[in-house]
Amino acid sequence: MKKFVLSMSLMLFLAGCGTNEAAPEDQKNSDNQTENSSSETESSEVSKSGTFSGLADEHTIAVEIDGEETTFQVDSELQEKAKGIEDGTSVEVKYVEADNGVLELKEIETK
Repeated sequence: MKKFVLSMSLMLFLAGCGTNEAAPEDQKNSDNQTENSSSETESSEVSKSGTFSGLADEHTIAVEIDGEETTFQVDSELQEKAKGIEDGTSVEVKYVEADNGVLELKEIETK
């Protein structure tokens, strides 16, 4: 009876020693899916017309689109361009939505 209990305990112990790591092939597939989904996000650029409301802060602008003020994150190059646009000017914006929901401005043109 002791041998049976000992062998069962040993089996349970060894079963608990398994790992939860994915096989290298599974990891590669997971990496490819992540790359594909980020590429899809970046390629889904949206273009909308609105009215420039101004700079919200050093890296954010506001544009009224369909009666609602929308904010966009801007890089340093677009900051300089946005500084030259007067409030109330009609603009066309092109942007993408990042995974975290932040709208990232890619282009802004006055009409």
